[in-house]
Amino acid sequence: MREVVALYTDASVGIQPHTWGVAGMIRTRHATYRFSDGGTTPLHTHLAELSVMVHGLERVAAMFPGAKVFAYSDFSLLQNLLGKAFKQRAGCRPFQDRAKEIVSRAGLEVEMCWIKSHANNSGFHHLCNDWCDAESRAQMLAARMRLATPRLSA
Repeated sequence: MREVVALYTDASVGIQPHTWGVAGMIRTRHATYRFSDGGTTPLHTHLAELSVMVHGLERVAAMFPGAKVFAYSDFSLLQNLLGKAFKQRAGCRPFQDRAKEIVSRAGLEVEMCWIKSHANNSGFHHLCNDWCDAESRAQMLAARMRLATPRLSA
């Protein structure tokens, strides 16, 4: 029987300094898996959203090849990530190509599901959103600490 997987992703981008955090949850009938990342690279929101979705698809492919995946995001451009109607923005093409490669290689059946953002979302997407915001704040704090720490010269 084909495994049914729900993939929830979100990204948060700070302003000063340029920080970002991404988070995701993979949910099956039996378990919930979480992942996150962040950094101080100037990354536009649409690239962060694409990055975390591709990262999530990679994890699903490794854990559940051949799965039926419902991929949830509050980023509306992801609705057509795997289709021809995908709206291109600067830097998006490599993410779309990678997503298609992952889906094809692992035999995933993916349905992209847009969740209207910041509309009193409940359930796991809301948790993912909160977790992503926390990851972004942690990255921002780490960047400030690095800037405030005096460097010792040799």
